[in-house]
Amino acid sequence: MLKEMGYFKFDVDGLYNKRLVDAILEFQIAKQIVENADDIGAGYYGPVTQSTLEEAYAAYLAKKIKIDALNVQLDAIKSARTVIFDEKKK
Repeated sequence: MLKEMGYFKFDVDGLYNKRLVDAILEFQIAKQIVENADDIGAGYYGPVTQSTLEEAYAAYLAKKIKIDALNVQLDAIKSARTVIFDEKKK
């Protein structure tokens, strides 16, 4: 989820390492779960972070579905426009 939403910028390796801690911290700060790395729970995947991440990811997926649908419509419009312009050239 963190990778898809742009917080984790590396290949997922399944390890709970500094890269993951930094990604979790970045997410927590963005969602105002913590203010900085010195706060209690900063960089750790606890229940508040989990529920907030699940909600944020669901919202992300909903937006992604809408964007993908709009891109399909846009591609269809572009194709239709190309056909019309090609017909006018004849």
